[in-house]
Amino acid sequence: ARYQSKENLEKAKKEHGITYGEWVNDKVAYYHDYSKDGKNAVDQEHGTHVSGILSGNAPSETKEPYRLEGAMPEAQLLLMRVEIVNGLADYARNYAQAIRDAVNLGAKVINMSFGNAALAY
Repeated sequence: ARYQSKENLEKAKKEHGITYGEWVNDKVAYYHDYSKDGKNAVDQEHGTHVSGILSGNAPSETKEPYRLEGAMPEAQLLLMRVEIVNGLADYARNYAQAIRDAVNLGAKVINMSFGNAALAY
């Protein structure tokens, strides 16, 4: 689904009984942290990196550092963060809920990043 506005997203959430998550902007139509209180946005981990490769929307001729044109610059993102907080059972339950929500909100592609950063030695 392509959400043209916050109102369109809120209508879809209501239709599917989703009472959490928020509109960010035209590029990031939905964000929710399923592990905590929903407000723990992190913008420097593997999922963010992959999202940028996929959907970066800077023109290819840009001179700005750290901006890129992704493989699908017109893509809209539904960001759903899940991490281990209260054990593996909650982790699995949260991942399952995030996948259900992504499908209900019309996601055409779901990218999932598992694991953690390598230890520095």
